[in-house]
Amino acid sequence: MAKTLIKPHHIVGDMACGSGYGSMMLFENCDEVHGVDIDGRTIGEISVRYGKEGKVRFHKSDLLDIKFEDKFDYIVSFETVEHFEESDIPKLMGNFHKALKDGGTLVFSTPYNQVKSAASMKWHKTFYITEEKIPQLLGDYFELEETWYQDYRTHTLQKDLVNKDFIICKVKKK
Repeated sequence: MAKTLIKPHHIVGDMACGSGYGSMMLFENCDEVHGVDIDGRTIGEISVRYGKEGKVRFHKSDLLDIKFEDKFDYIVSFETVEHFEESDIPKLMGNFHKALKDGGTLVFSTPYNQVKSAASMKWHKTFYITEEKIPQLLGDYFELEETWYQDYRTHTLQKDLVNKDFIICKVKKK
């Protein structure tokens, strides 16, 4: 879905890129992709694995401390927000805002209305994210443009689903 939004001549940030496969998918439609992740070992491995592709660069950084300014037309950040304390999300959104060019777009996903459990609390720090909570998370940095939902079992992505496992938002920099 994110790949269809990216156009030639765009510069894209893949924030919390993990193993880099998303960055590699995104580069097919743009000029340049910068994958960012906090795990230095993973960044080292994927830099070697995908290093031959000159349009993709990988950076080790905490998303609360990224240094990009007015760099990206698009930022993609899937299943990231929930890994931060809710009190850190304004700083995260502020960093994404700063890293985007004027008129830039952020596309992100997060579990929909995830409840706290022993399993979810192992990695996640923010819960109960629904369409009502999204504007609060965006703060004064972004304006919501579109929302989709995804069913984890079928991977169906639609604007209206009964079985909502993830919420995906496309937001524009204010």
